[in-house]
Amino acid sequence: ANLTWYFVAPYEFFPQLLAGRLHWVAVLFMAIVAVTTYLDLAFLRRLFCKEFSSMIYLIPLAGVLALIFAAVKAGWVKRQDAGTETMVTIAGHIQEGAMAFLSREYRVLAIFVLVVAVLLGVGNAKIASSHSLIALSFVLGALASGAAGFFGMRIATLANVRTTSAARNSLNKALAVAFSGGAVMGMVVVGLGVLGLSILYIVYTQMYGEAWGTTRLLQVISGFSLAASSIAL
Repeated sequence: ANLTWYFVAPYEFFPQLLAGRLHWVAVLFMAIVAVTTYLDLAFLRRLFCKEFSSMIYLIPLAGVLALIFAAVKAGWVKRQDAGTETMVTIAGHIQEGAMAFLSREYRVLAIFVLVVAVLLGVGNAKIASSHSLIALSFVLGALASGAAGFFGMRIATLANVRTTSAARNSLNKALAVAFSGGAVMGMVVVGLGVLGLSILYIVYTQMYGEAWGTTRLLQVISGFSLAASSIAL
């Protein structure tokens, strides 16, 4: 019976998804996948600008748009019914405990970030293919990942009780609330990641130009992703 559910459930769920309020999200997602898959870089160069390198300044805008989308979805989730007084009380205790845990965890991680940043800065200062600025990339990546975790945890604890409340009346409504709550975390991660990496690329390129070269530039920027992954773990 459980095995049959895995094959039958998608076909029962998909019409509900299309009939609900999430159909435009699915359509938008499929459109983005199609565009990014089939539009080659040469076409984008002709479409947007004569100098392909200037397109890099459009990338931070994509990060900002992702954060705006996350803020809109978070606001929508907060406006949903949280249920009975008992549900609200229990949810408040859960959120308080979750945020207390996160606060304690971040205090420990702050020490880790500072120690690793110093080690990275000192260790890469005399390496020809790198630079001590990798420490700055690491710190910014840690801040971005920490911020994503903070907002993700906060909206998750808000969405949980609202999903439960919505499920009492409608499965589609509960799915919409749960999906929106998860979308906030996803879009914040993507938005901060794209924004941080693109800004670092632009700043380092403006500071050092072609003196570094692509290999050295990517090596220094990799500190951002290293920190983001470390904090997430």
